[in-house]
Amino acid sequence: MASSLIFREAFFEGEGDDRTIVMMHGFGGSADIMASLGSLTKIPGRWLFPQPRIAVPAGGAPTSAEASADSASRTSARSTPAGDTLASGWAWYPRTEAEMARAVSEPDYVPSLAISSITGLDDARKDLDDFLAEQEVDIENMWIGGFSQGAIMAADFILRRILTGDTLPYGAMLLSGLLLNRHIWPGVYENIGIAPSTRVPHIFVSHGKADEILPYERGLELRDAFEYLGIPVHFHSYDTGHKLYTRELRAMKAYIEGVGDDL
Repeated sequence: MASSLIFREAFFEGEGDDRTIVMMHGFGGSADIMASLGSLTKIPGRWLFPQPRIAVPAGGAPTSAEASADSASRTSARSTPAGDTLASGWAWYPRTEAEMARAVSEPDYVPSLAISSITGLDDARKDLDDFLAEQEVDIENMWIGGFSQGAIMAADFILRRILTGDTLPYGAMLLSGLLLNRHIWPGVYENIGIAPSTRVPHIFVSHGKADEILPYERGLELRDAFEYLGIPVHFHSYDTGHKLYTRELRAMKAYIEGVGDDL
């Protein structure tokens, strides 16, 4: 089935450029924002920046990133336009008008997702899975990540595949995310494990200690979830809020390129 996502694409030549890097935006963000981050880091490989067609209504609070806005001129000529609909931003979920209204008006809505059910999450998961299949992404040679809601989606992707025993991605970059449904995981951990022969993904997690949207503690829980499963995590913390900074991107770039030698 064809994916419903729109996307941008870029390619940067260099050692390790056979990898695919999938980078997802946060609530109120866009594929264009994430594409500008790819242009800043220029990590070799095929970059994909998917974007759902779920618009954040006027008055929403887009996530922010310290990045150049000239992605159109600095990404590859193979870039695919990310759509022509004007909106204050885009979201992976929620997918009902009532829940979206809560998401843009209630400060505690997003942190509450760590312990509550999410309307539209199954649809968002299917959109992502369909997109990766449509793009013929080699999961074993893929880095998947994102900022905020994009990081949440990436972490959820990996944990879902651990539960089902599916092929795991090569690595992940989880920037200012959280662990969904954290209240169910203690029981789940007791019933799953990763076979000793399984290649575990390389995980980069970063979070700001002054994050006013997704509290720092949520980032620690995300780190701990992977470590509990026996997956080492390269964790970075910063005295910052809910925003991306160039030094964080430099650390991410160094990590990805540093572990790329064993591809």
